[in-house]
Amino acid sequence: MQNQTYGALFILVLTVIAMSVLQPINLIANTGNGSQNGENSIIEIVNYYLEITEALAADDARIASVRGQHLQDAINNSVLDHEDWDTQQQSFIRYTNRITGSSNLNTQRIALNGLTRTMIETLHSIETNEIELYLQYCSMALQDGGQWLSPSEDIANPYYGSSMLACGENIEIIR
Repeated sequence: MQNQTYGALFILVLTVIAMSVLQPINLIANTGNGSQNGENSIIEIVNYYLEITEALAADDARIASVRGQHLQDAINNSVLDHEDWDTQQQSFIRYTNRITGSSNLNTQRIALNGLTRTMIETLHSIETNEIELYLQYCSMALQDGGQWLSPSEDIANPYYGSSMLACGENIEIIR
């Protein structure tokens, strides 16, 4: 009887994991107040970015790649109304290609650093009331330190994953 209970629990856990791969989780709520090509687009972009950082913090290159493809699709279907969008869009595509094109966590983590810089530039270029993110930093990541964005002030380091998950600090709140 106990083995059947564990078996059923195992199947439930696998189902939840599979559903999370197929159905992305919204980490930032979309209130629906923005236009389809405005705030809603940036919220979708930010959510996919955050899902990439979560996958890397969990040492899951496959999920990072899947989420990278979702982010790339959102980028390709978005038109943000500011003068730097074309340049930022090209930068997003360059870094998401590196994430989706590799199953190597180190390669994906290096691309995350550029992706994060592009995300920060984009967020500073637009006006939205819907987003509040913590800019986090780990001085030990990469050669010059690594930054990432998080919806929470809790640290989940995507550069080191399980080996140093809590390594880092909050350095700014981006609104």
